[in-house]
Amino acid sequence: HLLPPPAMDWRSQWRGGPGGVKDWYEGNTWAQVTFAEDGASFTIEQEDVGLQDDNVEEWVAEIERALKSSKEGSCTSLNVSRNGLTGWGLEKIIKLIIKLRISVRLLKFYKNNIADDGMQAVGELLKSSSRPVQEIHLSHNELTCKGAISLLQAVKDCKQYPCKYRGSEAPLWLRLESNYIDFETFWSKVEKLEMPCSTGETR
Repeated sequence: HLLPPPAMDWRSQWRGGPGGVKDWYEGNTWAQVTFAEDGASFTIEQEDVGLQDDNVEEWVAEIERALKSSKEGSCTSLNVSRNGLTGWGLEKIIKLIIKLRISVRLLKFYKNNIADDGMQAVGELLKSSSRPVQEIHLSHNELTCKGAISLLQAVKDCKQYPCKYRGSEAPLWLRLESNYIDFETFWSKVEKLEMPCSTGETR
């Protein structure tokens, strides 16, 4: 397990969430969960809200309270991009998702401080999810080739890909640009995994 960071007062760092979003309870702008009208699915859109390792446990507790009646639910988008999370904070979030047996279609973690140590948690989510994750956005973090390959190994081991996407079979869409990955080494290691991979500008 990863060690927690030094304690800090998150209130001085918090910048607030987007206005005008109907929350899981009136007036809350921290740890927002937005449910679909039919109540069958929800989104967690927390981009650029000042979320970081020193306040993530409080955030996770609020999210768990919001989802107390949504075990084994479906999250169409979990977006915690443009925050200050490391692998330790990411692990806290993913452990909650696994605990509640929630399936997630789209994971957005870009522009954080996530390094290789966070990829084990992402891999555990892929392996435990009842439905395949369709997209993972990890660009602009601190990943190296080691973390990227460990993630691909988890993709292979979970045996859920290709998955159904818009009526046809599709691979996992994975964004890894703007990290510390030596892609020449990366692709040589991908060949040894013996799994089909390709690159593209759009899905």
